[in-house]
Amino acid sequence: MMIYGHRYPAGLSIAILLLISLSACETGSLINSWQKSVEDYDYTYGRAYFDVGYAVIKTKDQGILLAGASNPSYFPYTSDAYVVKTNASGDVIWEKFIDTAREVRDCLEIHEKEYILLLNDDVQRKIYLQKLDENGDQVWSQQYLPVKSSHIIDGFAFTGTADGNLVITGNEQVDDEYSDFFLLKTDLEGNELWRQHYGGQWDDFAHSVALTDDGGFVIVGQTQIDETSIHHDILAVRTDSSGYELWTRNFTGDGLNVGYKVIQAEDGGLLIVAAHVYASTGFIVLKTDARGERQWLREYTEPNDFGGYCALQADNGDFLIAGSSGLGYQHQYHVYIVRISSRGEDIWQYKYDLTRNDLFWIRDIAYDIAATDDHHYLLTGTTEFTYINENDKTGDLFLLKIDEQGTMHRLDE
Repeated sequence: MMIYGHRYPAGLSIAILLLISLSACETGSLINSWQKSVEDYDYTYGRAYFDVGYAVIKTKDQGILLAGASNPSYFPYTSDAYVVKTNASGDVIWEKFIDTAREVRDCLEIHEKEYILLLNDDVQRKIYLQKLDENGDQVWSQQYLPVKSSHIIDGFAFTGTADGNLVITGNEQVDDEYSDFFLLKTDLEGNELWRQHYGGQWDDFAHSVALTDDGGFVIVGQTQIDETSIHHDILAVRTDSSGYELWTRNFTGDGLNVGYKVIQAEDGGLLIVAAHVYASTGFIVLKTDARGERQWLREYTEPNDFGGYCALQADNGDFLIAGSSGLGYQHQYHVYIVRISSRGEDIWQYKYDLTRNDLFWIRDIAYDIAATDDHHYLLTGTTEFTYINENDKTGDLFLLKIDEQGTMHRLDE
């Protein structure tokens, strides 16, 4: 059974820990090329204060599903899970605000007009799967608690499995101090089938999971390298279909390095998108073979660059990576997208202007990207801004459409 959504396959091999340096790599800088907003661009959604999109999928009925969080007020700062369904032109069909103090981190379409959401409860520290029907109404909801009630569990991504079920990843507190990666498998009714944990001696946080060609999984995130350091490395864990660990790869570098996204490439290898958080600023695109051995690595740097958060592989084998880039002292951060060949060569790079000119603070971030049937791409995230003459800060969930050359388009084109 095929599960439709925006998570893609990955990897292979046997249990081993390998330290791989990030220092030897090709370095690029973000080209100062802009794609200005198309005329009357207004594909933003949400309420008055702050909204963010973490997931976008092109649905089987040719519509679009966006999911994330909505904060209705500055204080108290609590969020509702937010889901909006639009037609192909971006017109709202329905929108739902679900369960105070939760956010949707990921979504899948399991049958036509049947959707499953992965939700975090940022107060109770539980995770949920919730199924919605074609009108956005709840069909069922299942919650997953940490093994110990006083501990913390966070879910960040999920994917369909080869046998037609679901698997969730994130981090779970395994003792009174530290967290590990987890994989949690459920059936299509949300009933838990098994749970496995992975990681080192200290904190490990997973952000992405992909299904592999042989029905196994690969998870990517970050691992703390010692008890006192803020130094984290990119961690990739490869498992079989039952969640048993096959190999672990630790990609080391200076500072705090966070793996945000993993996909399987057409050649069976992996593409990992990561960010430098504290040390040198920038983002990393790392290509490995099916065993997790590095093939090439590109590092993009710019002052105060936030890094890359999402990726996919185009039909011709190129990779598209998206996130946010900007200069902190200018209070300007914009969505960027980089297109790279399968050999790691730059094809184009653009920043995107989604906001108005009378703004003091702009912080636009893309968190997810999905392909359409007509060789275009959809992105979602948040566009956060503060007006020059006002103290009001606000933000909206945005929907952006681009073509193969990176040019912005209206959704109704």
